[in-house]
Amino acid sequence: MGFAVLPALLPDIRKVYDAYFAAFRNDRMGEIMLQILFPSGVDSPEFRAAHAAGTVDWLHKSTTQYTYKCVDMDTGDIVGMGLLDVYMPPGRPDEERKFEGVPWLEGAQRERAEKVLRPLWEAREKLLGGQPYIYVHVIGVLPEHQGKKAGAAMVSFGIDLCDRTGLPLYFEASPTTVGMYEKFGYERLKETIVHKAELLGTEEDVSVPLMVRMPKAAGGMGFYEWKEKGYPSFGKLGAPTGKALSRLPSWGQLVRMSLAKVKNVVVVGAAFAGYFATRFLAGSLPRNGRYRVVVIEPNSHFNFTWVLPRFCVVEGHEHKAFIPYTPAFFAQGPKGMVRWVRDHVTSVQKGHVVLRSGDRIPYEFLIIATGSTVGSEGLPSRVGSEDKEEGVELLKAMQARIKAATRIVVAGGGAAGVELATDAKNHYPDKSVTLVHSRQAVMHRFGSGLQKATLEALQRLHIEVVLGERVDFDSVDGKSVTLSSGRKIDCDCFINCTGQKPASGLVADVAPKAISPSGHIRVKPTLQIDDDSLPNVFVCGDVADTGVPNPNGRLAMRQAEIASDNVVLMARGKEPRYTYKPAWGDGVIKLTLGLDRSITHFWDGKSELLFPAKDRDIAMAVDRAWSAISAKPFHDTGVHDTPAEKRVY
Repeated sequence: MGFAVLPALLPDIRKVYDAYFAAFRNDRMGEIMLQILFPSGVDSPEFRAAHAAGTVDWLHKSTTQYTYKCVDMDTGDIVGMGLLDVYMPPGRPDEERKFEGVPWLEGAQRERAEKVLRPLWEAREKLLGGQPYIYVHVIGVLPEHQGKKAGAAMVSFGIDLCDRTGLPLYFEASPTTVGMYEKFGYERLKETIVHKAELLGTEEDVSVPLMVRMPKAAGGMGFYEWKEKGYPSFGKLGAPTGKALSRLPSWGQLVRMSLAKVKNVVVVGAAFAGYFATRFLAGSLPRNGRYRVVVIEPNSHFNFTWVLPRFCVVEGHEHKAFIPYTPAFFAQGPKGMVRWVRDHVTSVQKGHVVLRSGDRIPYEFLIIATGSTVGSEGLPSRVGSEDKEEGVELLKAMQARIKAATRIVVAGGGAAGVELATDAKNHYPDKSVTLVHSRQAVMHRFGSGLQKATLEALQRLHIEVVLGERVDFDSVDGKSVTLSSGRKIDCDCFINCTGQKPASGLVADVAPKAISPSGHIRVKPTLQIDDDSLPNVFVCGDVADTGVPNPNGRLAMRQAEIASDNVVLMARGKEPRYTYKPAWGDGVIKLTLGLDRSITHFWDGKSELLFPAKDRDIAMAVDRAWSAISAKPFHDTGVHDTPAEKRVY
């Protein structure tokens, strides 16, 4: 007799979701999504019961979501299911459209799941926003009934609903089902979500095609034409209704819109925080031609500073620390959305930034992501040059100094000093290496467990550790150094690993009270600068004073997303509402303790976790950093040779 699609009743929910969980055993992306959304598994009776109870509770609250069952009319069995939201006219207000996330997960599992789901949500928002439409979450059929037209029955039901309501039907397909949906009249959109392999745990990236089926009342109008006309609703003959026509801009309005001045969203700095802020902005700002992103960065290349201490010692890898800024680096967003300026911002003023060249760039919104800096010393914490070629030579010169030395003194017991000292001693065990630190413990800004483990590693390598002493820099003469106590240590190679500070000086004129005693820039929970006269200025990354003593790249990414999301809200005339709250992993550090050992440290200020490891890759997996920012390891295309201030991506 075939199949019938009916509304699922509350007693059906357990069987409906039994079909859901079984349906994707043979579908690659579906199985991956189940693993990400339910990492503890979906097969235990306890899980199924809890999931059914939670779903029933949700159905009592939801005003838009409908669950359907596909019934085998010969047996009465539930063999498939469908889940969809019907957003009826006049559409949804802003408060109903926020990203809800994955509240049933926590920590890294929640972060991973939301990284997968957020791009899907963002795509729907960009394409349809608050318009009335039907969103098909999922269609699933038991494996033993796949290929028997149960799925076709579910698809046909959705199409019939689309035509009867006059609402477009939106669906996130899998690559293997695109052809089938196109046969049913779905239109594949040019936008495609690509989930990175490293996020999914797969060997290759996975694409998610986005598809829309327009109702018959559209009269053959495609999605993009409908969107360009202002999302008109449809009358019986497919013509826009009078109400919809009244929302379309007049010719005069179009002319005024085209002549409106493009507004700059300026991002200062293109390291981790600035890079991700740019990517988020380019993909999320209104696509009305009114905004562009201007990135101001003095360096010719992305300097991956984590590997610098290692590459100061080990030869042959120095070029890998410099990742090219290629066009793919800012590939997200329409052409011309991102403007690249290679220069240094000397000061921030209300409404504009001042460059070293003397130029001024106006901004509607500003994101400061300048990170931290060191004095004239440079290596090993920072390169000390804005150009790759000179930076490579500086690394080679440091390698040569260490190789030629007999007695090495390293000042500074933070991460850079510890890593350089242990690498140097591990690589050249016959050399004398002394580490001098002004505090009573190495890695003093971290937990006591890491301090103890680090000291033991230094001692195991027979590195002399001098605590509670400072080097008199005026005493350094190439033969010895003198400490604050008066003690003299013979050395023919002195390396200074102290003096790293937040790069906050650019706001000293416009917001001096926003600079904290530590030199960081004070911010509000929304990551706006803590100065009410500058509501359009945001700060993220190492330079922001957010209560995290040891910020890392993960923190920079999170804060960049929050700052960018708030900028996008303000660009749309809304108040910023996304806030940053420190998380457990925001201060995690992986500290190398020689060429083949490391320790990963988690600490929230109260409790800490230590994970010692043996490392095999002497280049510290730097290739992953290249891939993460859209560069092919280790292929430098030479794009940086073009004057950066003339590039428009």
